[in-house]
Amino acid sequence: MLPSGRLRYIISFLKPDGAKGKSGAQQSTWSVNFDTRADVQFLKGNRAMMAGDAWNPQDLIVTCRYDSRMNDAQRIRHNGKDYYVGAPNVDFKEGSATFTATLINE
Repeated sequence: MLPSGRLRYIISFLKPDGAKGKSGAQQSTWSVNFDTRADVQFLKGNRAMMAGDAWNPQDLIVTCRYDSRMNDAQRIRHNGKDYYVGAPNVDFKEGSATFTATLINE
């Protein structure tokens, strides 16, 4: 079980909404699928070295309660910034999911 008080931040999982633009081309917009509480940490130190990366302030480690609605085709929004979601590592015993998130430069 996750310790009490560890999930200090609220993140939003975004789902893609496909629509056709004025010219008929496919456009994707992102809308909020659901919000959840999470623990958010920058990828640094030993975690960055194990991932083979130098310290990068754009990568996050996110731990949240597992929800069947989450998948790696979604994005997350944290502090007004959107991030790509890596494949979640689910621990069913704790009921948690941990994944990396990379900032989207748009």
